[in-house]
Amino acid sequence: MITDEELNESLQQDSSTETASKGSTAHPQFAKVLHSFDAEADGELSLEVDDYVVVRQVAPNGWSEGECNGKGGWFPSAYVQKITPRGLTSAAKDDSFLPNN
Repeated sequence: MITDEELNESLQQDSSTETASKGSTAHPQFAKVLHSFDAEADGELSLEVDDYVVVRQVAPNGWSEGECNGKGGWFPSAYVQKITPRGLTSAAKDDSFLPNN
């Protein structure tokens, strides 16, 4: 799991640099894992329910690229739910998760 310190550091980082690839995001997005995913190929990222992911890129093919627990890779976009940084911070503090609240 991501610690409170890591969350705050991620939220405070300057993320204004855009990448040139299609489907990329200008600012990192945060997501909560809704369904487990076991990586089966190089470059894929395994996910566990209730983990948090920093989403760096969302591709039009239904896959996203991001980082979770210090590892990076691709995972199905439908397996996560995008949340706001405010929602991420409160979820980390009290172990409850209420999307968009």
